[in-house]
Amino acid sequence: MEIAELNSGTGPTGRFKTFDLRAADVFSGEDKYIVRQTALEQTNLIKEDGKAFDTMSKRRFLFYKGQKPDKNAKPDMEIYYIGVPDATPEFLKEDQIDKFFKDSLLKLKKPKKSCITCLHCKVP
Repeated sequence: MEIAELNSGTGPTGRFKTFDLRAADVFSGEDKYIVRQTALEQTNLIKEDGKAFDTMSKRRFLFYKGQKPDKNAKPDMEIYYIGVPDATPEFLKEDQIDKFFKDSLLKLKKPKKSCITCLHCKVP
């Protein structure tokens, strides 16, 4: 099972109102909607069978400022992901993937106590 959690950060009155999620086959170019014209809430949860990545390993999140964008509307923001199916972590239960995401987010939020020497901060 694959789960993507979207968070607008500012709730339903935020910058973007709706979104689409498209999946595509990186080799053939075939694509399809996973989610179409869905309201962007504080949190949107999207669940897919993990086998969906076997052939359709590319994902595009398309965000719109309008409530009901025209079918051919250009998105106001696009985020894409191209996965390698064999490298995608596999979990047998939903609580396992929840723990994986929570642990990953904790790692991102913890500042490093030291950094590699860089020209900007000049800290070894």
